[in-house]
Amino acid sequence: MPVCCELNRPAGPLDILYVTKQGKLVITEVKLWRNPEARRKVVAQIIDYAKELNNWDYEDLQREISRKAEQKGNVLYKLAKERWSDLEESAFVDSVSRSLKKGDFLLLIIGDGIQEGTENIADFMNNVSQLQFTLGLIEIAIYKVPNEGLIVQPRVLAKTVIIERTVIDLVSAEIQVSDPNEEDEVEQEISDIKKYYTKFWSDYISQLQLDDVGIPHSTATAENLYLYPGANKQSWISAYVAKSMQQVGVYFRAPKGEYGELIYQHLLKYQDQIKNVIGEGAVWNDKGEGREKFISINLSVDDVHSERNREAIFSFYNENINNYVNALRPLLKDFEP
Repeated sequence: MPVCCELNRPAGPLDILYVTKQGKLVITEVKLWRNPEARRKVVAQIIDYAKELNNWDYEDLQREISRKAEQKGNVLYKLAKERWSDLEESAFVDSVSRSLKKGDFLLLIIGDGIQEGTENIADFMNNVSQLQFTLGLIEIAIYKVPNEGLIVQPRVLAKTVIIERTVIDLVSAEIQVSDPNEEDEVEQEISDIKKYYTKFWSDYISQLQLDDVGIPHSTATAENLYLYPGANKQSWISAYVAKSMQQVGVYFRAPKGEYGELIYQHLLKYQDQIKNVIGEGAVWNDKGEGREKFISINLSVDDVHSERNREAIFSFYNENINNYVNALRPLLKDFEP
C-alpha cells in the first residue's frame, strides 16, 4: 500500500514509501536511466535511505508521515486500516518497529532502462550486511499510443540472491555460543526461557505507566527490557533480571568510545539534579577510560522467577524506570555533542 511520496530524510527525500499488511516497509527510488549520475549512484542512494530508516523507531517514522500528510495521530496505521479493515493496531505497530530495527526492508529501484551497471550491486550489498533488506529491480517500459495516452509496462528484472546471514542481538553482558548440534533438551530449555521472558516482560509492559508516554522500548524476549531516552538508540535505560545474582535492577548505559564519553560527561554536569530524581541509591560508574558508562540501582530478590515476588519486582521497576526517564530524557532527547 502506498503511504506517501517524497518522505523527508537527512540524506534526501525518499521517492515513494509503501507498507505491507504484515508491517514490512518498501522503499522505492525512481530514476531515468539516461541520467549517467543515476546509473552510478542509485543503488548506493537507496541503501543509504535504508541505513537511515534503520536508525528510526516507529515514533520517528510516524512523525514524518504525519508531517507529510498534514494529519494528526497514528496516520500510518489509519491508512493501513483503510486498506485492511481487520488490521490490529498493536500488532501492526510492532511489526513496523521490527522492520525498522532489523533493516528488514524491500528496496525497489524503478527505471526506464535498468540493466546497465547492475553487476555492481553485490559490492554495495556486501558493505551493509547488517541490514536484512531484499533488493529488487524493476524496468518500466512506457509506450505512447496515438489518441489514447500512455501504456506503462513494469518488468521485474532481478531480485537479490538470498544470502544466509546470522544476526546476533547483544541482550546481556554474558554471551554463550552453543554448538548447533547440541541435544534437543538444550534447545527446548532455551525455548522455554524465551517464552518465560516474553510473557514476563509482556505482563510488565501491560501495566507500566510512565509520565513520559512517548519513550520507545524494545520487544523483550530475554533478561533485559530496553528503553531509549535519547534522540537515537545509542544509549539506553534497561530493566534486567539477573537470576545467578539473585537480583533485579535498572540502569542507564552510554556506549563505549568517544560518543558515550560525551554523553556521560554531559550528564555529570547535572549529577545533583539527576540524583534528586532517581535518588542517592543509584551508583555512577565510568569503568575506566574507553569503557561503557552507567548509572545503576538494584534490588536483591531470593527467587527472581517466583510469582510471589512478581508484585515487588514490578513495583521496583515502575518507580525506578519512571525516575530514570524523568531525569534523563529531557537531558538526552535533543543532545548533540
